Amino acid sequence: MPPQFTTDQGPSVAEIARDVDVLNIIAVVIMFIAVVPLHIWIYISRHRDTAARKLQAQVQKERQKEAQQEGGAWEIMKVARSEAGIFDGGQWIWITLELPWYREDG
Repeated sequence: MPPQFTTDQGPSVAEIARDVDVLNIIAVVIMFIAVVPLHIWIYISRHRDTAARKLQAQVQKERQKEAQQEGGAWEIMKVARSEAGIFDGGQWIWITLELPWYREDG
C-alpha cells in the first residue's frame, strides 16, 4: 500500500530557519550574559594585582633607600614583600645589628 500524503507536511523551511535564528539569538544573549562579565572580572583582577605589585615594589624601594640613608644601627639586607612586618605570611626581614663596641676591622 503506497504512503498516504496529506496536505499538512510539517513546518516549512522558512519556519525552521526562523526558529533556528531565534535559538541562535537566545544563545548569543546567554553567552554575553555569562562570558562578558567573566572577562571583565578577569581584566579588573589582573589590573588590580599589577597595580598592587607596582605599589608594593615602590614601597619596598623607598624602605630600602631609607634604611641605606639611616645606616648606623640597623641595616636592612632583605626586605619582605609586605608592609605588615616580619611574620607576615612566613616572609622574613633579615636584619644585621652593628654594635658600636664590635668592629671587624680591629
